[in-house]
Formats: sequence, C-alpha cells, structure tokens
Amino acid sequence: MSEPTPQAAPTPDTPRVMLIDDEPDILEALQRQLRAESYQVQTFQDPLKALESFFQDGDFALIVSDNAMPGLKGLDLLARAREFAPHARRVLLTGHTDLNQAIAAFNEGVIHRFINKPWDAADLVAVL
Repeated sequence: MSEPTPQAAPTPDTPRVMLIDDEPDILEALQRQLRAESYQVQTFQDPLKALESFFQDGDFALIVSDNAMPGLKGLDLLARAREFAPHARRVLLTGHTDLNQAIAAFNEGVIHRFINKPWDAADLVAVL
C-alpha cells in the first residue's frame, strides 16, 4: 500500500470552497476531489448552518450546493448568499431539481452553473 501524497498547506491565496449536501457520502467524494486540486474545503450537511457560517465568514470563492435538502433548498441558499457575496461563484449540483427552476435561477444570476448528479470528475474540476 502506498503512502498518501502530502498536501501543501493552504495559503491565503488558496481558494476557499463551501460544499453543502445533506448526503455525507456526496460531501466526502466532493471534498476528496477538491482537496486534491488544492482548494480549502468546508462542508455542511445542514444548509441553515452553512448559511450561518457563510454570513459569519463569507470569504468563499465558490459555493456548491445540492438543491433538495431539509430546512432550506439549495437555490434559496445560493440566492441569499448572492446578496452578501456577489463575487462568489455559485454552483447547483443536484439530481433532484426542476429543470425550469434551474434555468430560471441561472437566468436571474442566482447560479453560475448547474451540474447533474452523478457528475463526471474531470468535468466538475474543469467547471470549478
């Protein structure tokens, strides 16, 4: 068994990413993938806690959220995040959404991209 490759320590210039999904396996997969690409990653299963954290320390370059979550839909979370940090890129990553709703959110500037689950790893990294 080979040793894991050590990760470089984050620097102030390392992009910060917030991932929100109520499914822990999805969060783990995304986190592994993005850490390998040298992002600082913070994950949340609870969209309300994610929103609270975002308002306390909203210096995220990217927010990736599932849509169908208990407590707060991802599109609503991303719309609220846009009010406080319009510079942050917002991506909806979901397998359970109304396509018309996602198109409207894109057209209104709530999200920058829409990615379906399951995602292709190389495509996801290229988008992010």
